[in-house]
Amino acid sequence: MSDSTFTLQAEAVGRPRGPWWMLPLIGAAIWLGHLGLTPGAAPNEPRSLTREAVKPSGPTADAANSERLREGTKLMNELGSFERKGGDRLSFRIHKTKREFACLENLNLERIAAAVADTPDLEWLVSGTVTEFRGTNCLLVTQAVLKTKVVKPTGP
Repeated sequence: MSDSTFTLQAEAVGRPRGPWWMLPLIGAAIWLGHLGLTPGAAPNEPRSLTREAVKPSGPTADAANSERLREGTKLMNELGSFERKGGDRLSFRIHKTKREFACLENLNLERIAAAVADTPDLEWLVSGTVTEFRGTNCLLVTQAVLKTKVVKPTGP
């Protein structure tokens, strides 16, 4: 008996030789570039936008909210007040800038609503995260501290 050695050579079946297999990838990159999309960019957010204020357009833009804040902007210790906006909805207005935010429901807002129901004219130091919905800024309250008003005694 003789030992025979068999050598099998694997041959690529169905894969063209050369760089032709890259054509679909190149085509997809060109198509995405034409749409203005880049890998890693959000599909609805143009590349030129940052977390800065953006001027809204249309009839809903008013003087107090002439620039809306970008999604994810943090508000820290802003002095303002809450008011009811129809039903159970609350809004927060910053005293310094007169900017108003619709508030998103969470446990913090539930506690604020209970306090505002008893005494609506309270001042608060509020921290939170700004969100955007249909061109309007909303606020997710992460912390709210009731600021006590100093009552000056009246008298001689």
